Amino acid sequence: MKYFLSLLFLSLPLFSANLVSYNIYDREDRVDIMLSFDSAYEASVKKDVKKGFILLSFDSLKSKKEEAKELNSKLVKKVLISPQNTKTAIMLETKDDVDIDLSSVNDKFGLRVRVLPKGVTLANTTPLSLMETNSSIQTKASSLEGFDLANYALVLTILLGILF
Repeated sequence: MKYFLSLLFLSLPLFSANLVSYNIYDREDRVDIMLSFDSAYEASVKKDVKKGFILLSFDSLKSKKEEAKELNSKLVKKVLISPQNTKTAIMLETKDDVDIDLSSVNDKFGLRVRVLPKGVTLANTTPLSLMETNSSIQTKASSLEGFDLANYALVLTILLGILF
């Protein structure tokens, strides 16, 4: 039983998405942050707003290292991407009150975080309802679709080799 539980515990990280890359586009009327994942991201996003700061918490998303970017933007001063165990936090230091829109791209293998001035909407924006202020909305329940079978098989082979 002890071996089964350790096998189960060690295989859980294989079911979360990894942040592969990000790009920040500073436009005159908005700031876009494009996130790319290694598998479809189907977990929740939590948003917390405090005076001058917005914290986006991405559940079940891993990133490798903490990164900070200073921007010369009318809307955002600084972007901080920080790994926190099984989730990743993105903190935006803003200059004024802003609105945040999330849009899924490429069959959920990417996500666009759009920062707009408060009350402004763009005609070509189709926001995805992934978040609400100070709460979370679950998207579709996680499934086996999109996880890396090669990593899973490798970990199981190594664990079985150790056990026997």
